[in-house]
Amino acid sequence: MGNDTEFERGVLWLSENLTFDVDARINLFECNIRVLGGLVSAHILATDSTNRLVQGNYKNQLLILADDLGRRFLPAFDTPTGLPYAWINLKVFAFQFIFILQIVRY
Repeated sequence: MGNDTEFERGVLWLSENLTFDVDARINLFECNIRVLGGLVSAHILATDSTNRLVQGNYKNQLLILADDLGRRFLPAFDTPTGLPYAWINLKVFAFQFIFILQIVRY
């Protein structure tokens, strides 16, 4: 839409303030399509060679946030049926999964 300055401000605000380390129950599907999809889409927009919207200031912050969120989703897919859980806790579930991985490594 051509409002590059506002987009840059939004990217910088997200990179400084957004955290997924939240003890809250979220709907996996909705968060996947809206938040994860939005972060990946905004990253593509920020790195688009025809626009270069955030010149010099963009260091893949949106992609890093998307990676963090996606990794928090992974335990939801480790189910007996292969179908993901509908609701997950981003903080507790991710922590339990990381803890289990650390135990398995030793």
